[in-house]
Amino acid sequence: MKSIIFAIVALLSLTALGQEVKYFTVVTEGISGQKWIERLEFEGVELSDKAKEILLSDIFVPTSGRVINLALITREALRDTRHTLGEADAFAQTKGLKEIGDIEVACLVAERFSRDNLRSLGMSSIVVVHTPLVYFEEDEKFLLHFKTEPRLMGHISYYEPRELDKEVGFLYQAN
Repeated sequence: MKSIIFAIVALLSLTALGQEVKYFTVVTEGISGQKWIERLEFEGVELSDKAKEILLSDIFVPTSGRVINLALITREALRDTRHTLGEADAFAQTKGLKEIGDIEVACLVAERFSRDNLRSLGMSSIVVVHTPLVYFEEDEKFLLHFKTEPRLMGHISYYEPRELDKEVGFLYQAN
């Protein structure tokens, strides 16, 4: 029940704020990576193999009761630029935003944002801009990426310069 009430409050907060950046707060729950996998799959979120490996690795360290202020950069913020991670990073710097230090946030976001929630914000997916992770078998840094159609937690390359869909939001940590 607590999660449902929190999700409603967070979504009300999101819709009440400005167009370029939506601010909201999440609270970590101390759930293990294995439990997150079970919980998200039960809720219909498919996880890529890389996302599962990260959640089951030593990189994933669950915390409990941490309040994390987040900022979701919408397409409105990047409407006059290419829709890339580099452009989102440049915009984030102007707002004093930083990379998210805790990858547990990706799970909280995947759980709390339904397709309808994101569509109401004009988005189809969110790139969680956390401290880049190095995949175990490759020398590639990547970020977790949550999509709503289908509901999937996957990844994108940190260095890939391609332009992303205009309906992608970029999630950073606010101060």
